[in-house]
Amino acid sequence: MLNCPINTIRLMWTPAGVFVIQTVVLELVVKSKGGRRRTREKYRGPEKLTVNKLIRHFDIGQSVALKVSSNSQDGMPFRRFHGKTGKIIEQRGRAYVVEIKDINKTKKVIARPEHIKAV
Repeated sequence: MLNCPINTIRLMWTPAGVFVIQTVVLELVVKSKGGRRRTREKYRGPEKLTVNKLIRHFDIGQSVALKVSSNSQDGMPFRRFHGKTGKIIEQRGRAYVVEIKDINKTKKVIARPEHIKAV
């Protein structure tokens, strides 16, 4: 459903001095709810995606920072965790599980190596 019609009523005077009621249908665009919304400035950067960033290896217990690379969408963590630091807990396939403290809770974030930077 891309468009949502909304009915509005207009009251108009005619040159003869009579009220005319018109019904107008307006179509509004639905707000985007994608995972990368409101990230225009957050993910912008001059960096290029290289092979070395794709094949990086991290040890379990190593301290890392999540730095989202906008060049690769696979394994991209949620935008809230951009810039957070944590520790590697485990490896899942090509991705790593990073434990992060978010306000009062510890959370596990799954991210690929191109979005992780050693601290």
